[in-house]
Amino acid sequence: MKTTRFIISLFTVSILYVSAAKLPSPVAQAPNSGEAPAPVEEGFEASDESVRPGASAASDFDIALQDSPVSNKWPAEDLKLGQVAGVDIDSRGNVHVFHRGSRVWDQNSFNEDTNRFRLASEGAIKESTHLVLDKKTGTVLQKYGANRFYMPHGLTVDSFDNVWLTDVALHQIFKIAPGKDEPSLTICEAFVPGSDSNHFCKPTSVAVAKGGEFFVADGYCNSRIVKFSADGKYMLEFGKSSNGVYPPPAGTFSVPHSVTLVEDWNLLCVADRENERIQCFSAGLRHDPRALPAGTFIKKADGLGRVYAIDNLNHYLVGVTNAGLTNSKRQLFVVDLESGESRVSEPGLENPHDLAAAEDGTIYVAEIGPNRIVRVHL
Repeated sequence: MKTTRFIISLFTVSILYVSAAKLPSPVAQAPNSGEAPAPVEEGFEASDESVRPGASAASDFDIALQDSPVSNKWPAEDLKLGQVAGVDIDSRGNVHVFHRGSRVWDQNSFNEDTNRFRLASEGAIKESTHLVLDKKTGTVLQKYGANRFYMPHGLTVDSFDNVWLTDVALHQIFKIAPGKDEPSLTICEAFVPGSDSNHFCKPTSVAVAKGGEFFVADGYCNSRIVKFSADGKYMLEFGKSSNGVYPPPAGTFSVPHSVTLVEDWNLLCVADRENERIQCFSAGLRHDPRALPAGTFIKKADGLGRVYAIDNLNHYLVGVTNAGLTNSKRQLFVVDLESGESRVSEPGLENPHDLAAAEDGTIYVAEIGPNRIVRVHL
C-alpha cells in the first residue's frame, strides 16, 4: 500500500496571549484597511501566560500515513449535483452541500477587467442549490436555495446551525437560520465588486465564532480577511496581495480560499491557496490587554500544494490539497496542533474544492468535475 510523507511546522504557543510590552510596536496595533499585519518572529520573547502547560515552542514533523480509500457507498442515491463548491456538517451530523446546479464557472463567467458577473441576465440558478443530506444514507432531507443564487461557493454551518453561504457572482454572503430559506443577514451589494467596507469581490469562505463575530475570506480579487460583528457591522480587515513576490511575505495572500477558527486558542487559520500554504493569525476574540489584536501573524506552513480547504476538529487541522507547483498530488492531511504531528493520505480524490470534518473523524470532500461529495474515514 502506497504511503506518502508530509512535513509541516506549526506551533501552539503564543496563540493566546503575548505581553504587549515585549512585542514590536506595529504588532500591538490592530491592522487597518489594506495593511498586512507585522509578523511575530519565531524567536520573540513571550510572557509566561503565553505557554499552555505541556506545550513546546516549536516542532518539525515527518510522519507517514497509509492511504485511506474513498467510500463509494455514500450517498446512496444519485443526487444529480452540479459543481459542488461547499460542504459542512450541522449539530446533528447531517451534511450540508452547496452546488451550482446547471450553472458552470468557466472563462466566460466574469469580465476579467471588472470582475463583474456576465450571466446575471440569465437569472438565478433554478435548482435547489443548498441540500441537507442524511449522515447515514446521504439521502436528501431538505432542499433550499432555488432561484436565489448565481454562483455558489462557500458554505459554513455555525455553532447554532445557522448556514452561511458565499456567492462569488453576487459578491455577497448570506446568513440563513436553521430550517429557513430566506436570509436573515446579507452582507454587501449584489453584483457590485469592490474593496471597501461595503463591497466584496468574489468572497470565498466564512468562519463564525460562538459569540457571533465572523470572518470572511475575500477572496479571489481582494486577498484580504474581513472581520464583522455579530450583527454584520464591519470591524476591521487584514492582508493584501502577494503580487507574485516569492517567497510571499507573511500576512499577504494569493486567493485566501478557506478559513477556520481554533476559537479557544484565539486563532484564525487561512488556506492561502495559490501561495500553497496555511497561515494562522490572532482572531482578536479575547478581551484582555495581553491578547494579540486580530490579524497578528502567528505562524505558517509552506510548500503544501494548493490548499483548497481547512477545518478545525478538536485541535486537529484537517485539510485538502489539489495539484500545485510544490505538490502535484491531491491529498488529505491532518495536523495535530498540540503536538505538531501530521498525517497525509491519498484517498483517490480527483478535483477537491472543500471539506468538512465530523466529530467521529469522517471527512466529507466536495469535488468539482466529478461533481460529487465523497466520504473518507481517517
